[in-house]
Amino acid sequence: MNKVKTQRAKGKSVGKKSRVFFYYFLSVLVFFFVFLNIYSSQTISSLYFLVANERYPAAVEFIQRIRSLPDFSFFLAINKKIYGQKLQEDVFAQENQKKQQIAELEAILEKNPKARDALLRLSALYNELGNKIKEKQYWQKAKEVDPNLN
Repeated sequence: MNKVKTQRAKGKSVGKKSRVFFYYFLSVLVFFFVFLNIYSSQTISSLYFLVANERYPAAVEFIQRIRSLPDFSFFLAINKKIYGQKLQEDVFAQENQKKQQIAELEAILEKNPKARDALLRLSALYNELGNKIKEKQYWQKAKEVDPNLN
């Protein structure tokens, strides 16, 4: 009879431990969700309010800021329906300007491959675009032209 009581007591303690773990896990999950919600509401919601009120500059800025998020294409498509193709052009305007500058600087390098300033600017532009390989290549070429660069 004592063995039965001991086994029941062990079964209750195991069940109690699993419930405690479940509630602990649930509370951590709720905390994480609340934290994420507060963070996102502070960083994006003010811009989204302006977008919802059909303010074009705010829509462009909002789309530019969420560019790295998975929902970027969804929000771009929705806002293109509201504002037209010009929105997409304005969202990518800075990147397109940098690509145009790169094309111009590379044309300069075809005429003068040792143009140090063009090499340095290309390195900086590729860094801004996130292309670390080309940034490093142009930086090395600039250092070959001017070994005093740090």
